[in-house]
Amino acid sequence: MIGAASIGALRAAELAPFGMHGVGSICADYASGKIDGDDEVAVGQAPDGQCDALSWPVVNLRHVLHLVISAGVLDSERAAGLLAGLRTVYYPQRTTAAVQALCRRQGQTKFAGWLAEQREQDRHFGDLKRADALAAVRSALAGRAAQAGVRPTPAVWETTYFRR
Repeated sequence: MIGAASIGALRAAELAPFGMHGVGSICADYASGKIDGDDEVAVGQAPDGQCDALSWPVVNLRHVLHLVISAGVLDSERAAGLLAGLRTVYYPQRTTAAVQALCRRQGQTKFAGWLAEQREQDRHFGDLKRADALAAVRSALAGRAAQAGVRPTPAVWETTYFRR
């Protein structure tokens, strides 16, 4: 079983002792304790069974803010202020428009413009969840999870549902 990118990354970090294989930086952050909540990866999705994410998960925002610091557009203090403000926005409402509006309210128009430019060049810019999901697919296709050699520990987590 492979987990990555979203709740799968969280579950892989939790279930590694039972043989679940985690892939990607998001799983590594969950496993290390750097992040710990499902709010880190939660997104609002399009209705009617479409899989399009309509909002930004915190892991992607944090990643983009690291990139903007590296690019010299923002310093770490301003980036931390933006992240704190963005974390207060309820996850299904954390759309690109909401991110841009918060940037304007905090006077970070340079970052807002930089982000819009990056996303115009690459619609997947900063999408860490997508990168980790693709890494999980590559891992599965290569058979790496099966080769990991992790043996599940005895089923100490048995429940009546499991036994049934």
